[in-house]
Amino acid sequence: MPDSPRIAHISKTAMKLVYATTDGYAKLPAWVIFYLELGSFLISSLDQPEERRIIGLAIPTRAFSAAFSAVGAVIGSITSRKDQPSDDDYFDQLCSAPAGTHIKFRDRDKKGKDRLLDGILLGPQEMSPLKGSVGPVRMLQIQLEKSSMLDPAAGGLRRFVTRERARDIMVANVETVLTAESLPTSQKGKIVAPTSNFAKSVLGSHGITEFERETRMTCLVIGSQAALKSEICNQSFQTDSGLNGTLSDLLRVRRLIGITRPFRSDIFAANSRRPPRFPAERNRPDLVIFDGALGFLKWRDYFLASHWLVLLDQTEPSFDDGLQTLNNHYIQRNGTDAILDDFPSIPDGVEMIFFQERTK
Repeated sequence: MPDSPRIAHISKTAMKLVYATTDGYAKLPAWVIFYLELGSFLISSLDQPEERRIIGLAIPTRAFSAAFSAVGAVIGSITSRKDQPSDDDYFDQLCSAPAGTHIKFRDRDKKGKDRLLDGILLGPQEMSPLKGSVGPVRMLQIQLEKSSMLDPAAGGLRRFVTRERARDIMVANVETVLTAESLPTSQKGKIVAPTSNFAKSVLGSHGITEFERETRMTCLVIGSQAALKSEICNQSFQTDSGLNGTLSDLLRVRRLIGITRPFRSDIFAANSRRPPRFPAERNRPDLVIFDGALGFLKWRDYFLASHWLVLLDQTEPSFDDGLQTLNNHYIQRNGTDAILDDFPSIPDGVEMIFFQERTK
């Protein structure tokens, strides 16, 4: 399969995953790679908010198609970011940020749990050479607590962060203003949901900071919750370096990990009696994957600003109704012509419709 800018959004580790079988492990089949790439392809157009992509597939069977498409979207949303700096560049960016910038700092408590602490940047400082280094070492000074002493010159709890630990610092994406005076005198911090070594290997070091600390509804899958949970949580995979995990490690499904932890996706029952709810705008999905015609027919009007991936199993009873409704959307489309230059190769037995609609 030829390289392209889109394929680069799926890490080489993800492409080389193997899955557990009764006889050991086997390579991912070509159709799985297609769905991984398809999810990445759909999410890669987020920088064009004036239009949304709609892809409909008539497929022989739905098994794992939605799950792998969702994984591709999550991976693509992280690795396709054009502004993702290298570790050295990231450290330099933090050093050049204005003093007083509100940050989140990841640190480990006495019990070995990772916690996220509030703090502010104080700027870079040249320090005495560390053991094994030659010449002064540039470090980044941060403040995590204000002084509880009466002397205003007392600096409170400060840390010097090396270039190697720069990824433990993240500029806070909040509207509140934090200053040295408004910092707490002591703070326990918020427990960080741990990222498995399996996920770290697939996503790469550049994407972990954002993945484990920020909530973003990259995709919502609407279908059979029982089937989706089984595919996401029960099937075992392994990287080429021998790390084991499941698709749940990569998807961070809100319904499966709890609403208080950072999430990247969610699942919703197609036969639900109540409509989906999104209390915060950031929780609205960038991509909705309709895993079957039932969810598409029932809930599509709730997601007129999201990208759509409509997976129509040719064996399901409502296949013809779903196909007809999708064709009606195609006839009434009002977007620009879809470009297929970097579209993944479609497997045998799969039929596709692809078009774009304006969102404004």
